Formats: sequence, structure tokens, C-alpha cells
Amino acid sequence: MHTSNRWLTLLREPLLQFLMIGAVLFAADHFLTLQRDDPQQIFVDADRIAWLVEVFQQGQGRLPESEEIDNLIIKWSQNEIFYREAKAMGLDQGDEMMRSRLILKMRNILFNRVVKETPGDDELLKWFELNREKYDVPPRYTFEQFPLTEIQSEAEARRFAVDLADKPVPEHFASNKRSYPRRPASNIQSLFGDTGRDVLVAAPIGRWLAVESTKGWHLARVTEQHPSIPAEFDAVKIRVSKEFQEVAADLQLMEMSTEIAEKYQLHRDFDEAELEKILADARDFVPAQTTADSRTLKARAGASKEQLN
Repeated sequence: MHTSNRWLTLLREPLLQFLMIGAVLFAADHFLTLQRDDPQQIFVDADRIAWLVEVFQQGQGRLPESEEIDNLIIKWSQNEIFYREAKAMGLDQGDEMMRSRLILKMRNILFNRVVKETPGDDELLKWFELNREKYDVPPRYTFEQFPLTEIQSEAEARRFAVDLADKPVPEHFASNKRSYPRRPASNIQSLFGDTGRDVLVAAPIGRWLAVESTKGWHLARVTEQHPSIPAEFDAVKIRVSKEFQEVAADLQLMEMSTEIAEKYQLHRDFDEAELEKILADARDFVPAQTTADSRTLKARAGASKEQLN
């Protein structure tokens, strides 16, 4: 009993409390340090996120959306896993450009393990029907447009469109008119965005509408609609077979990558406040023109093939 009271008295001592707290913090820090030294623990901290955001912004000219940040983290962590696996296999021996080349070596090793099988016609036909929209010729539109160089406001542009209705282009604007024969809707979208595409495609044939581009207001109209042309399986069979085999190979690579990744743990070592600050700082950044260096950065960050183009 006497010993118990003595311990209670000691525990009330500020110095002892301070030493105990210090010991707990030291143990926690030591544990986290050991975790970070573990090659199977991958930490994505705020500095890494800032770098990924910078690489994306240099390549795309805009900030990444939330889902795109998640994809950047996944792609970077997959590359990090390949890098560590390649090092563990001793593939870094005598190699100067370690990270990027080891990642490539690891990808090649996995790719060489892919079993290529020639699919039968039944499989290809099922794939064709499931992905028919890829093979059908999409609807096409013949349209024309001209910029309203002397009109700045939306209200004025819309009034002009109503007044013009379906009449010919005014002589004053005729020299600036551009025509686009038999183009897919994506061509309209590239000029006038999703909203402009949707309103033009839905509008009556020949009716002028006010649409906005990055350069200002335009009048545009669709003059002809050309319906979708369904694809014939035999006509696209070679393409279907090639794409089927590419997807089958990708699935095998994904399975092998997942099996390797199960040995690792990915830690998001940043919080939402840090992410918001990174994005806020990046909003004031003016991206430079894409160069060979930025393409290399994007590749190292795990950018997709489409992002590199």
C-alpha cells in the first residue's frame, strides 16, 4: 500500500509527466521512422502532391480535378512500386538513370509475361456488340460559323441571332464565315464547348444561334445532319481483334501489378487543408509551353498516353 501511494505521488510530479510524454512521443516518432524506412510502405505527402499538381498543370494548362488527383497518386504509386521491385531484383546494377529506366524495365518484364491468345469469332462478336459505339460511324454535321467581332455582350449576340433567324450570312460578315462539312459533334465541341455543341446539335436545321468560344461570341448553325452509320462486323474484324487483344493484355498486366501491389501499403500523408493550399498556390501559376522536359516529367508522374499528346 505504501509503495502504491508512492507511485501515485511520483506520477503527479510535473517533471515525471513531462518525461513520460516525451518517451511516448519518441516511441511514436521512432515507429513512424521505421514505417517510412520500410520499403513496402509508400507515403504520398504534401510535397509529392504539389509536384504532381505542377506536372499536370504544365501538361494540361489547368488544375487537376479531385478524381484526376486520385489517378495521379495511383499512377505515381504504381511507378514507385515498379521502381522498388526492380531495385529489389537488382536491375539497377550499372544503371545511371535509375528511376525511369527501372520502371520501364519492370514494365517490360511484366509485359513479357503476358500470354497472347487469339480470340475466337464468338468472343470477338460479343466484344464488338458491347463496344459498338466505338466502331459505328458517329453522326456528322455540316455547320458554319462567323465571329461577332463588333459585339461583346451575350444579350446583343442573342438578339442578332434571333433577327438573322435562318437568313444568309450578312455581307458585312461573309468574309469571316467558315464552313465545316460532315464533321462529328466533337468538332463542334472543340470550338464551342459542351454547351455550344449541345444547343447547335439540337437546334432546327439552318437556324442561327449565338455561341461562345474562347475568342468571344459567334453565330453558328447546322445546315445538314448526317445520321450514324452502323459498322459491319466483318468490315472492322481486324480492328476489333487487335483492340480485344490489347485489352486482354492490359487485364493480365493489371492482375500482375495488383499481385505485386498487395505487398505494399500506400499512405496519403497529407490532409485536405494542405491539398487546398497547393491548388490555391497553383491557380496563380502560369504554365510554360509544353517542352520535352515537361513531357518527361509527365511520364515520370505516371501520365496517361493521351496526356502526353
